[in-house]
Amino acid sequence: MNDGNWNALKSFLEHRPDALTAKISDSGNTVLIDAVVAGHTNIVKELVNLMSVQDLEAQDISGYTALAAAARGGIKEIAETLVAKNRKLVSVSEFKNKKIPIVIASENGHEDMTRYLYDITPLEDLKDKNGVELLKHCISAGTLFDIALDLLQRCPKLGIPFDEKVSPLLAVLSLICEEISNLDMNFFEKVGVYKSIFKAIKYGIEEVVEEVLKCHPYIFRYEDRKKRSILSYAVSERQENIFRILIENKRNHILASIKDRNKNNLLHQAAILPSSEQLDKKVTGAALQMQRELQWFEEVKKIVQPRHKLKTNKDGKSPKSLFTDQHKGLVEKGEKWAKDTAKSCSVVAALITTITFEAALEVPGGIKSQGEAFIRRTLFNIYVISDTFSLFSSTIAVLVFLGILTSRYREQDFLKSLPRKLMIGLGTLFFSIATMMIVFATILVIMLFDRWGTISFPLVLLAGGPVILYAGLSRQKLGVFQASSSPGVMADVAKVVAR
Repeated sequence: MNDGNWNALKSFLEHRPDALTAKISDSGNTVLIDAVVAGHTNIVKELVNLMSVQDLEAQDISGYTALAAAARGGIKEIAETLVAKNRKLVSVSEFKNKKIPIVIASENGHEDMTRYLYDITPLEDLKDKNGVELLKHCISAGTLFDIALDLLQRCPKLGIPFDEKVSPLLAVLSLICEEISNLDMNFFEKVGVYKSIFKAIKYGIEEVVEEVLKCHPYIFRYEDRKKRSILSYAVSERQENIFRILIENKRNHILASIKDRNKNNLLHQAAILPSSEQLDKKVTGAALQMQRELQWFEEVKKIVQPRHKLKTNKDGKSPKSLFTDQHKGLVEKGEKWAKDTAKSCSVVAALITTITFEAALEVPGGIKSQGEAFIRRTLFNIYVISDTFSLFSSTIAVLVFLGILTSRYREQDFLKSLPRKLMIGLGTLFFSIATMMIVFATILVIMLFDRWGTISFPLVLLAGGPVILYAGLSRQKLGVFQASSSPGVMADVAKVVAR
């Protein structure tokens, strides 16, 4: 074996066929494992031909298979021979730390072996600590960032802590930043650092951007293929949190003045309409999306120098004119959405107005001969007050929705005017429905007072159903508009800009 003499070994195995799979050393090595450790590629190939698929899975005292031994030695040709006959070997782990061959190859610094095994190792085998270890070794190597990035994208679960103290994702990020700080900027393109940064911006992974900027602040100078800076790219991708991180950097005035291939400055980027997929991620409904776009444009405008607000791009368009051209379709969709909503709600509000007006003319339970209502004074007061509130709130809702239907629908109307009207309209409509159901419940109690427990009480509970249903259906619309006027990401951005 030590001399690599296959003929001698073959003759021995013919006389002792049991030796082919027997443990031949104190460490539990088989003939195949010894051949792999010795690096005798030809002998390994001959032995593989003689052995069954199961024989290849034999392990030594530490749990190393022949493939694990090849991974440790970095002999790719032997690994290919073994895997060709038994692909399951890539998933067999050693005993102590449960490491699979790809992790063993990566921790021993064998780049070619690691890349080969990564292509054939099942993804399921990398969704536990093996995946975390592989990430660490790939980043430490300094030349396997592409595998680390691909693994993070394919296995989001690696971001979940496997112990309670350290998140693997944060540990990996820390290692990345540590390695980046030791690299020359000219090497960034080769190892995929720039590509990774722009991907992090695209998917809104603010931790990556923040940590990389800390360890290498001059990375802000890099531009993508369209000559967009990282700040311009964050604006075009509508990533508010990353935008906030970048403008906190003292160099944001430099980034704000950079132009892309089409001479678009930062405000031009905010004026370009993103894809429908990007819009739908933030809010739904064309009117709400238009409001969001206007808010975004106004916030970006605050960090752009006055002279850049009127600058034209390659097509001779200023940021404002580009915004108008890009958002014409969204304005039309927003107008249709708002009018459809207003039409539907105004019909409901008009019906409630009719019902509550009619109810105001009727005294529940009839009139006594003495001319006094034969009802309890407290219930009657609740009935009158609720009916009045329902009548006036539904009337206000009708007028507000009529105002929406007759609005001019200019761009700026979507920023504050239209959202405010919709908030008032939906709010008053909800209030009118709630008070109308109180009127209904009060009438039931008055009419069926003697049978309160058996009939009235269950019916009163059912009366709350429409109110709860409407609240659930309208919660998204009301919530979005309220969020637009309350502190949030946009408010945080505004605070940073104002410094």
